[in-house]
Amino acid sequence: MTRIAPAPMTPALAVAVGVGALTRGALVVVGLWLLVGVFIMVGVEEIVGTLPGPVDVASRATIAGLGALVVVGGVGEPLRLSLERGLRMRSARRLAAAGAPMPPAAERAQLVRGAMGPLRVVLGIVGGTCLLIAPLLLAFADDETSIRIAGVVLLVAGLLLVPSAIWLLAPASRRWREHMAELERAWPRFHRTDRPIGVRMARERRAQVGAARAAGSSVPRQRRTLAQRLDAALYAGLGVAFAIVLIGLFLRQQCRRCEPVSYDPWGERLVDGVATVGLVLFAGTVALLMLRGLASIVEHAVREVLAARAADRGTLRRSAWLDGAVGSASSLELVALVVGVVGMAVAGLVVASGIDPEVMSEREDQLVIVRGWAALAPAAAVLLGAAAMLGIAGAVVTRAWRAVVWPHLGADPFAGRLDGASGSGSGNDADAGGSLDRGGDGDGGGGGDS
Repeated sequence: MTRIAPAPMTPALAVAVGVGALTRGALVVVGLWLLVGVFIMVGVEEIVGTLPGPVDVASRATIAGLGALVVVGGVGEPLRLSLERGLRMRSARRLAAAGAPMPPAAERAQLVRGAMGPLRVVLGIVGGTCLLIAPLLLAFADDETSIRIAGVVLLVAGLLLVPSAIWLLAPASRRWREHMAELERAWPRFHRTDRPIGVRMARERRAQVGAARAAGSSVPRQRRTLAQRLDAALYAGLGVAFAIVLIGLFLRQQCRRCEPVSYDPWGERLVDGVATVGLVLFAGTVALLMLRGLASIVEHAVREVLAARAADRGTLRRSAWLDGAVGSASSLELVALVVGVVGMAVAGLVVASGIDPEVMSEREDQLVIVRGWAALAPAAAVLLGAAAMLGIAGAVVTRAWRAVVWPHLGADPFAGRLDGASGSGSGNDADAGGSLDRGGDGDGGGGGDS
């Protein structure tokens, strides 16, 4: 009989998990800037024409801050993820050695994915970038000694990092596989869950419906909730708005190198009107999606509190929401991510405020808006600190909440793959009570990190 209980949350692991609010926040800001910010700026420029000088310079200066966020998210997140998985492996090995309950599938999935993959990605990308930039610096260095030294340093760094990503991490990967073998010997059901996935899930669902109809019983049709319908409407509206703006831009310029098309006064009003309607609809839909996201966080927090109270009373029952909640981020972790996104956006503006006018090929008086962003430095520091603290607290609170509700699950829910097969679950695993015992919180603490 395999007992299952959430693994202990050590201080080091809590910090590694909590810092994700910053690194992931940086990646979210980059994505929003590329997918939303640029789109809105293009639409505004189409409607109002050429942007005022300081506004146009400010919009272009944000690229400097964006580059810093790319480094923070693109390099920091894989490093953080590798550290988190390494700490989880250390804790899991101690639990296995002590005969403690096995961690849930959502936590075991981090071990299966491994810690070396993100490190290889970081070393490969950084090393490859160095090898691409170094020849350019050396070719255009002329008599500049500093540029030539920088080119040599980047070349050496690239030649060291790329082989490191390929060969030097191989011994660490072998040790990781050995540790995984230890865990599989200690917990024979390490790669099993109680929930089939993918094609197998759909096949078993059809088989259940067919059996119910053959027995003469009616199969209730699954209806979407109001929230699901609202989400579908918002995403559809976002797609429609995107298409409308693209139509307006196409009417103005059919290709990138084509000359802008001029129309008579009525046609000009029509083109501007199409772009305006699409842009307003797009911005409004994005705002509604943000409000919907905040409302869902509040709803998630309320349901977490109610679930914990029901567990204390012994009246908690398993549900689809509970299955997903025990394996996903808690409301406090989501709040930390939101604060991290805002903090990283403000920090990006602060970084951009120090850009050199020569880099922008603009006069200093055109950077009046950009220079004003420097005053946001205290706000950025407060937001980033708050995001980190909320992330760390969220990791601790999430583990405590899972320990409270876990004994009432009677299963090990996880919608994903633990062994790379076409269905990590087993049809017989649905009867989780026979093979998956809900190990108590006290059982899991004895072998954990301290």
